Amino acid sequence: MHHLTHNDHELVWSTPHRAHSPRSTDFYWIVGTIAFAVALIAGYFNNFLFAIIALIAAFIIMVESGKAKDSEKVMIVKKGVRVGNTLYPVSTIHSFAIDEESSEPHLSLKLNKPFVPTIKIPLGDMEAAPLRDFLSKHIPEEDHPEEFAEVLAKSLGL
Repeated sequence: MHHLTHNDHELVWSTPHRAHSPRSTDFYWIVGTIAFAVALIAGYFNNFLFAIIALIAAFIIMVESGKAKDSEKVMIVKKGVRVGNTLYPVSTIHSFAIDEESSEPHLSLKLNKPFVPTIKIPLGDMEAAPLRDFLSKHIPEEDHPEEFAEVLAKSLGL
């Protein structure tokens, strides 16, 4: 549930719970085979570190892809956006976008961080209008097109 506090200093809501989606054995075979092939090629070129990273990444994808995700508390205050226990200070947020048209409406934050350039926060039952009004006072709104990695992850069902 969301609410706008009486003094308009914060917005708070919980992200929707993501249900467990079991994977077929084909999914695990494909991920494992690709990782094994990449590791073999990397080993052939004496790049053993990359081979290990490919195998670890495949293992993480296999373990994490089918897990259910609990809902998280989202809190937007003047100093930043808190998702669960992680605070994204306003100084690290380049811009925001609210996508109401997608099958899963979300708030997108483009960060000034190289390894986590964008985060997406499901809106759940949060209405876009008060969220947009609150954020636009502190952060510029820009269009955030889908990145290649997101399109690839969706197509793989991750």
